[in-house]
Amino acid sequence: MTTNDDVTGPSWVPEACTLPTAQRPPRLAEFDDLFATALVGQQRPAPTRLRFSSPPAAEATART
Repeated sequence: MTTNDDVTGPSWVPEACTLPTAQRPPRLAEFDDLFATALVGQQRPAPTRLRFSSPPAAEATART
């Protein structure tokens, strides 16, 4: 679960984010839900890479 640090969202959201401020919390909630329901595994093949695994049925949700 993600928590908001302030009205604009978590502090890790870069200032360069082009998503309008009002749309950030709902979009973040969509990602939280996707990761909570569809993430079945993760690997770190390199220090700067993270690979997520999900069932094929989750692809349609991830693309929206």
